[in-house]
Amino acid sequence: MLQVNIDSIRLLLDVTRHKSAAVSILPKFIFTSSLAVYGGPLPEVVTPSTIATPEGAYGMGKLSSELLVNEYTRRGFVDGRILRLPTIVVRPGVPSAATSAFISGIIREPLKGIEALCPVGNSFDDPALSLAAWLASPETTIKNFIIAKHVPADKFLTHTRVVYLPGFTATVKEELDALATVAGPDALKLVKFEDNPTNRRIVSSWPARFDNSYPLSLGFVVDEGGMVPIVERFKKAVAEGKA
Repeated sequence: MLQVNIDSIRLLLDVTRHKSAAVSILPKFIFTSSLAVYGGPLPEVVTPSTIATPEGAYGMGKLSSELLVNEYTRRGFVDGRILRLPTIVVRPGVPSAATSAFISGIIREPLKGIEALCPVGNSFDDPALSLAAWLASPETTIKNFIIAKHVPADKFLTHTRVVYLPGFTATVKEELDALATVAGPDALKLVKFEDNPTNRRIVSSWPARFDNSYPLSLGFVVDEGGMVPIVERFKKAVAEGKA
């Protein structure tokens, strides 16, 4: 974990620092972080002043790398931009073992005619489906990576280059409702339930509501319309053989 999530970033920062010094260019260093940096008691709505206190090794590694990027920026070695990503939905490709994988899986697999396992709740009317997550589409996230390159350095907060990217809140129930709206009841029948308390506990510990004001003021963009447009785009991509 240390090698992958901390040492790799430290070594890359060092190489970037020395290469840029040789050509007198201050490079922009964009680092992808995660909402896993948050933990413990959190406010109802996360703001830029909310302190990150990770409760897992992955979040600790991401936060450590954030601090390194901030320090290299403070010392004038790089022009850092640290992006804390929402959970991306719908992720293309094959299912993964990540705790958050089902958030995409319950949309992606049914749209491909494949059964999907939902580890939250035991039925479509289970109150557990009110579990919420902070989401963004792949398309919007890619746009925001490009935007990050062009944000003037003096627009960031003076003490940190951390920005959580804009997103929206959706519950598991709202995801499934969007699936039914776009693909009909047959797609919904492909979602099977097997409640996993550990998975549910981990996902429910992540913040699900953020104040978008700061990232939007920097020029970042947010998905409009919630889940339905995202599901519609993915359905189209599946039909075209692009997902």
